Amino acid sequence: QEKCGGLAKDGAPNGGQSLSTKDGQLFSWGTSGTFLDPGIYRLCWCASVITCFEPKDFEAYAGLLRIKAPLSPPRQRRCALGRECNITGIYGPGLHNGDKVAVLPTCGAGEFTTKFTKSGISVRTYGLGQTYTLPPSLLHGTFRVCWCAGENVCSKGTDFDTDLGGLEVGGPDPSAIYVCFEWQPCSLTVSGSLLRDKDMLRLVPAGSDCASTAA
Repeated sequence: QEKCGGLAKDGAPNGGQSLSTKDGQLFSWGTSGTFLDPGIYRLCWCASVITCFEPKDFEAYAGLLRIKAPLSPPRQRRCALGRECNITGIYGPGLHNGDKVAVLPTCGAGEFTTKFTKSGISVRTYGLGQTYTLPPSLLHGTFRVCWCAGENVCSKGTDFDTDLGGLEVGGPDPSAIYVCFEWQPCSLTVSGSLLRDKDMLRLVPAGSDCASTAA
């Protein structure tokens, strides 16, 4: 409400009026979703000795409620295969460094991806929720970047239900096998996605890490 004793804000669950509390402390608006715009709202209280049906019955100021969510519009992003990647430019009221993002096929549904290390869940958050660092990817592909408020557990795919946009992970197909012949010039046509001019390959011994020094 703009002020106590007035009409409830459009988009508030249950018409803005909570269900009757059982202990005087825990208040709920039921199971319906909250469709208020992110921001700060006034809480207004009505004592149980009153009918609590009309807006004028809720005259006592009971504090503020912050509705938290990113306001930045969804956009397409790109990350390089096998490297950490920063998701930047996220903003909105109440964001903080406890918030997380995850890479999922669909936000708010399904299991975490196996195409990233650490299940595709961000490993660091900076700038009061403005920048999130994703772990290295294992395979190229197309995904969604999904946000979860730090006030939640953020342990399941369903917790990451806010869509921040698409993510393309580019690089060569690591399952491909190519052949060159001893004493002959070697040229390869590499399969993958988002491959560009001036990309390069490096040969290292089989079984070693690509970041190690070639023999």
